[in-house]
Amino acid sequence: MVERGSRNGSRLPAAARLWAGVTAVCIGLHLFPGAGARFGWRTPPDGNAPWTLLTSHFVHLGGAHLAANIAALTIICAAAHALRRGALLTGLFGAALLAVSLGLVAGPWPIAWYAGLSGVLYGCFGGLALALTAEPAPGRWVGWALLLGSGAKIAMELSAGVGATGALGIPTAPPAHLYGFIGGVATGPGRAAARGTSRRAAAWRSLPQVPGALARSMMRT
Repeated sequence: MVERGSRNGSRLPAAARLWAGVTAVCIGLHLFPGAGARFGWRTPPDGNAPWTLLTSHFVHLGGAHLAANIAALTIICAAAHALRRGALLTGLFGAALLAVSLGLVAGPWPIAWYAGLSGVLYGCFGGLALALTAEPAPGRWVGWALLLGSGAKIAMELSAGVGATGALGIPTAPPAHLYGFIGGVATGPGRAAARGTSRRAAAWRSLPQVPGALARSMMRT
């Protein structure tokens, strides 16, 4: 998939637009007084409004948490742009966000409170790694190594349990990482299948035009 801008070339690449938008929202919410309590996700009956399932991904527990996730987002967006997968990254971001949100509500692990972009980032990373596996070697081997390494890291985090203190000194939510990773990895085959279905549908729609094209060709000869 090739990243495209506007016809005059002035439009930012898809990965850059995603980076700018997400970064702006995260920083804006971080500067909002009491953002964590207001926009973070809490489970019922003491939970916040349902729309916090969306906003909780952009709220962070301090400057170090925000800086770490923005740095990871920067690396992922730069990689997606270099691989010409900016449009794919946008889809991965949305799919991972939805997967984490659904997991928070219906997943098997009880998570009383959630905030941060890490679950979505795991999905973006996993989806891009899967895309790499379709590239010629050595790209495909790098993709498989990244996929397996990410899966092993998530498994180790899950063994430590929900709420364990992470490297930044804040509680972690490994199930959210798993939900996002699954959502991102599942998006790649889904997008490929959708493109294949679209091509097949276009081919079937073009069938009625074949006799006419053949007749015109015969008349010209």
